Amino acid sequence: MLVTPKMLVVGGDAGSVRQMSAQLDAGATPFAGTDFGQRITTVYSRGAEILVAANIGQILNSTHAPQGDSRALRSSGFSDIKYLIATRGESSSQEDNRITLEFNGQRRGIASWLAAPAPMGSLDYVSSNAGAVVSFVAKQPALMLDDIFSTIGASDPNFNQSLAQTNSELGLNLRDDLVSALGGELTLALDGPVLPTPSWKAVVEVNNSGALQLAIEKLIQDVNREAQKSNHPGVTLNQTQAGGRTFYTIQCQAAGLATEYDYTFADGYMIMAPSRALLVAALQTHANGTSLARSASFRALLPRDNQANFSGMIYQNLSPILKPLASQLTSGQLALLQELAADAKPSVFCAYGESDRIEVASSGKLFDLNPGLPTLIHLLGMTDHGTSRQANPY
Repeated sequence: MLVTPKMLVVGGDAGSVRQMSAQLDAGATPFAGTDFGQRITTVYSRGAEILVAANIGQILNSTHAPQGDSRALRSSGFSDIKYLIATRGESSSQEDNRITLEFNGQRRGIASWLAAPAPMGSLDYVSSNAGAVVSFVAKQPALMLDDIFSTIGASDPNFNQSLAQTNSELGLNLRDDLVSALGGELTLALDGPVLPTPSWKAVVEVNNSGALQLAIEKLIQDVNREAQKSNHPGVTLNQTQAGGRTFYTIQCQAAGLATEYDYTFADGYMIMAPSRALLVAALQTHANGTSLARSASFRALLPRDNQANFSGMIYQNLSPILKPLASQLTSGQLALLQELAADAKPSVFCAYGESDRIEVASSGKLFDLNPGLPTLIHLLGMTDHGTSRQANPY
């Protein structure tokens, strides 16, 4: 460690610190002339209270991984990572915090999954009272699956044969019959009461609802064939008409519990939830224009970066879901809940996928996802996902 009137230098060993001290004494700045140094200077000149940077590309090149792992890394596109730069600053009286992952050239492979910023219609099915939301737009799932297959195949010469066998056993082609029916947009939300069952919902973009429904039916048939072989309860798929719309219900039993998943299709999306009532509520939110994305309080949390859209978003507002938990907890768990309530405040992280970089921004504190969120997830773990009930033993 080196301490001067204007600088603190910390290194992993004494030699590196002495080298830096010698450069400072000589007034030499060789690092500033490098591409990495110039990139840091450019970012810092825009105004930053805190700046953290890492030359990830150099770190990866100096790491000697097994040959199979190296091939998989190259195939995934993450071997093209160049720099990671994180900054904290202030803009227009609002905190501005960013983490940027820069690549050598255009993103490819798995590293290219996050698509360019675009409008997200799936958020229109999430109410303004949601407690937690994760939403993103990616490139077409069929192309994403190609990337996965390519990455696995790079280290497993028998993968294509195994995949062909799986498709044959399922009676469908996973890529062409199932994944190709999906679009690149997905939203997951905790939106409603958390007890007795968390009110989750999933909204996924659909390119071909008919093909997707047919693939679901084939998968359920395969599950039931396997269940029959082992003398286990199967899965049922029912459909009903209501209000001019078809609602589907999947029911299955495991460990004495019956679990229900409901879904429907609307305006190019598949909406899934643990009950039909939640589906109806989501459809009403969309029709009434009272969604989270349209609420003034949500939009006030977005980063001030002149971006009309984003590629991904994580939102949390624990307050609506904390109070209902109080009556179901022990005294120790209640104390944890009270700590959560004291610190809980809404926050948003937005991600932007550009051709050669991924940037994450927030107008709150850096990494300002509530630190108690894992504790809340643990408390919610006391209940089962889906609509579950004790099966009738008779």
